[in-house]
Amino acid sequence: MPLRIALMVGLYLAQIGEFSLVLLTAARSVAAFPETFDQMALSVILVTMVAAPFLAMIADRVGLMTTGIRPIDSEAIDIADHTVIIGYGLNGQNVAASLRAIGMPYVILEMNPKTVRTARAAGEPIYYGDAISEIVLGSLGMARAQCAVLAISDPVATRHAVATARRLNADLYIIARTRYIAEIEQLYEAGADTVIAEEFETSLEIIRRILGRFGYRPSTIDREVLTMRQRRYEMFRGGPIEKLPIQTEVGFEPFEVEVRTKSHGKSLADLRVRESTGASIIAVRRDSGVVPNPASDYTLHEGDHVYLIGGEEEIRRAMRLL
Repeated sequence: MPLRIALMVGLYLAQIGEFSLVLLTAARSVAAFPETFDQMALSVILVTMVAAPFLAMIADRVGLMTTGIRPIDSEAIDIADHTVIIGYGLNGQNVAASLRAIGMPYVILEMNPKTVRTARAAGEPIYYGDAISEIVLGSLGMARAQCAVLAISDPVATRHAVATARRLNADLYIIARTRYIAEIEQLYEAGADTVIAEEFETSLEIIRRILGRFGYRPSTIDREVLTMRQRRYEMFRGGPIEKLPIQTEVGFEPFEVEVRTKSHGKSLADLRVRESTGASIIAVRRDSGVVPNPASDYTLHEGDHVYLIGGEEEIRRAMRLL
């Protein structure tokens, strides 16, 4: 067991429980101990009972001292319009990587000291602390933040952190992750703006793979998945959550032209895709390059990916033509 955990558990359990008084009374009735021992034992029991709340208050700090990590409220975090990431597991790491790639400011809160040390060594703005503490969240600049992402596995801590973050910043956009659909409503009531349920999202991904296996177009699959997501989350919000993207309505779709088709070696002017099918070619990808809005004299080659836009029937006609 790590020394940090051992010290924290020892302080939390340092109190001698009330049952010891029963044992002491029984021992006294059979004269098991000298009379002076009774008074000494009773004094020790009472002292531990009185000290127990104070020992619990310092347990986290004492354990933290063994890790070499300073508590968050001892560090100055001067930042605003940032994202607060709570939890640095796989989800938290992915969010941080995306924000870092686009240059958006963020800070991370994590309860695992080893993770904090490793991430700090890699240059991450990560801090050790408990997400249910209002002092800790305030130290992260929650009142000045634009967004908070809760990516921890503890449902109770997640609800407390959502409620605390909402108290600190009424305009904060809060995204919370949960494992089960049953927890969605509680998180919305606590103040979350968006709740992602792993259980439900996993089922949607399974549906996506099944429909893809049976040959449905990506735009059709997207429309079906988004409709199911909308219906499910509307149950908890009482209104639409997400509008269907335009590409699911108009049929934005890539299509790979093969050498054995009649379109190989022909220009777009020769094929007359728009006139013949109603669909439009908006781009062609060849190897690692993309040609947006190709000219009419552009010739299609083997392995090209043609990007079409149009309705489902128009797309089907264009695919037959190409």
